[in-house]
Amino acid sequence: MRLSFILLAFLWSISFVASGQQRDTLVKNKITISELSSDMQSLVELNASIQNGLDLSKTEAINLQCATVSQLIEVTSPYLTSPIPNARYLCQSLLIHALFYQVKDELEKQKVVEVLCRNFLDKDHFQFLNNTLPILNEKDFNDTAKKYVASIIDDLAGFDYPLSAKFLSAAQIKQSIPLLWRMVNTDFQTLQHSDVDVLASLARMNEKRAGTLLCEYYNSDFNQWGDFSTKTGTFWRHFLIAKKLAFSLDRTVLNCLIKEFRAIDINYFFRDGDSGFYPAQYLGACIASMIKNYPYEKEDYSLKPKQLLEWLATNDIKLKDP
Repeated sequence: MRLSFILLAFLWSISFVASGQQRDTLVKNKITISELSSDMQSLVELNASIQNGLDLSKTEAINLQCATVSQLIEVTSPYLTSPIPNARYLCQSLLIHALFYQVKDELEKQKVVEVLCRNFLDKDHFQFLNNTLPILNEKDFNDTAKKYVASIIDDLAGFDYPLSAKFLSAAQIKQSIPLLWRMVNTDFQTLQHSDVDVLASLARMNEKRAGTLLCEYYNSDFNQWGDFSTKTGTFWRHFLIAKKLAFSLDRTVLNCLIKEFRAIDINYFFRDGDSGFYPAQYLGACIASMIKNYPYEKEDYSLKPKQLLEWLATNDIKLKDP
């Protein structure tokens, strides 16, 4: 699914570059719902025989990516439960695209999230959550969407439970807290990355003990090695583990990460394949992702560690809302 989504993103980027002028024309002409319905039918037929991905390079896809959210929800609705090969996957992909690029306000975002939760919270389509979690928080889930998310509690063990925990916490489904505590392993000697995800989810729902445990584990001897081949350096500590901790949006965790960020050499790097890896840049990106009022680049490939250090020293830090 992840490979397919990457391919999908690539095709989207091609269509954006190649068809910018066409998009402007389509928007100005206000495509009718009947035209969009026809485009959707054509796109379903086109993709029915495709394996390992979707073809979103045709005019029909561009039209749908120019539609309003209400239009898109209407024209995808007949195919959300369709047995036609790839029809549901196509709907999911178009709706996720809308979530990132077509929603105009919070109400529209809630409508798309509700449709996704109603139709794709099952074992076969659950991995779409990986792509949407970074841009979602509690306000994006209306009451109906929250009910759909809460329903996964009943079969949590049958799902990818770390991912389920993160989604439950993004929607702030706090009735899941007792079950998540029963499922998580807090023994540092046997603690897995999946347990870090669950603890971060609990901390995101204001479980302070979870935030404290995350910091203790992060600073423990159990989190010292990191490089796959040599077991040296702190690759996973500064990148993957820190990124998992950042999902918590917990003040204690943020302070923990900032303390180490201030202590490490921001110019240190080591080889990671064909390129250099800068731990401070990745750790800084994790920190910046937790801060609501950081005004500069936050991505791990563009964040400037020195700039972040200076900003942290001179500004009041506002934590993002969960």
